Amino acid sequence: MKIFWIGGVVEDNDFKVMLQNGNTQIAANKTQLNYIEGIEDVTGKSVKILNSHFEPAYPKYKKLFIKKRKWIRKGQENIDIGFINIPIFKYINKSIALKKEMKKIIKYNTSDKEMNIFFIYAMTAPLMLLAPFIKKYMRNKKYTICLIVPDLPEFMNMSKQSKLKELLLKINRKVIYSCLKYIDKYVLFAESMVDYLKLSTNDYIVIEGMVNLKERDKIESTTKSSKKDYIMYAGGINEKYGVLNLAKAFHEIKSNNIELWLYGKGDAVDKIEDISKEDRRIKYKGIVSNDKIIQLEKEAKLLVNPRPTNEEYTKYSFPSKIMEYMVSGTPVLTTRLLGMPTEYYDYIYCFNDESIEGMNKTLVAILNRSTEELENKGNSAKKFVLENKNNKVQVRKIIDLITRRMKNASSYHG
Repeated sequence: MKIFWIGGVVEDNDFKVMLQNGNTQIAANKTQLNYIEGIEDVTGKSVKILNSHFEPAYPKYKKLFIKKRKWIRKGQENIDIGFINIPIFKYINKSIALKKEMKKIIKYNTSDKEMNIFFIYAMTAPLMLLAPFIKKYMRNKKYTICLIVPDLPEFMNMSKQSKLKELLLKINRKVIYSCLKYIDKYVLFAESMVDYLKLSTNDYIVIEGMVNLKERDKIESTTKSSKKDYIMYAGGINEKYGVLNLAKAFHEIKSNNIELWLYGKGDAVDKIEDISKEDRRIKYKGIVSNDKIIQLEKEAKLLVNPRPTNEEYTKYSFPSKIMEYMVSGTPVLTTRLLGMPTEYYDYIYCFNDESIEGMNKTLVAILNRSTEELENKGNSAKKFVLENKNNKVQVRKIIDLITRRMKNASSYHG
């Protein structure tokens, strides 16, 4: 079995540099690493990576020219393609570079005798266009293309767009969906994606998220004395994510012994900073490394996800942040996300009323609960995800989906 990962992932030290230059895709990077390490643990095979990084265009990302880079990981030479980081042109540039590198991979790294598995992470046009390319050049070799779908294209960019950009995004989505006929298997982050993508029963599996077992030692280092008096939100600081309502609900809390810390970037940053000037307990902290976020999550009194459930996109997503929150051992408060399996509700607190007044009442009620109850809630959530949602357990389900296809000789390509 030969395994290839097509996405935009880098190891932690390299990502810290990208973070400084303006790459905010912390969750996507961590999710991909969890998948790759899970695949390697389950199969015993090292994964070869072809990257088209998810940096924003220049000047949001500080580098105009992204250089091609080769790097070694677990005996495999991996490729980060180079491209000119200009809007629109970057996607054409990326597609050409990806196809060039994939042609070399197919020629020199795929097997004539074993199954070749290509994982594509995320429905972005440059990556999706590799699916028909792989089909064309693999010829008589055995292969499976497995698409991992964390988000549908319609809901990837939640910021307000100009009419021109909206038109370009519409064209982009048409390109993406035209490539679906070349995909063999799907890993979906929400059950509702099945009907949206019109998939057959045997072609997909729903894996809403996973935690990395390698984090266990770091997680277990949390002590009771490390808890501090702040509520924390980490993620996109976007109005559609409910962050402003969270800040307003917190503002109505009378106690001066608790603060709200917000980490991330998005279209609501200016408004959050205005609110923080009125209420010094509300602190916008910007962007920090994932290691720092993990430590802060462990030390918080409560972790909050305020995404409104009346937004259509909540049906088709499961925020990876929820999984990261739960594994921290800190209690989690979230809206009742439509893409969240009901089994999670035993381990988290929920907003039943998403109005500002309702959110305020829920926050106050939870903050008034005993320290023992909060600790038990956080620890039960941690135990649940570590035992049932770790990357070995979750990836094994994916490999089983693919190997069922492999056992059916008539389903081989070639």
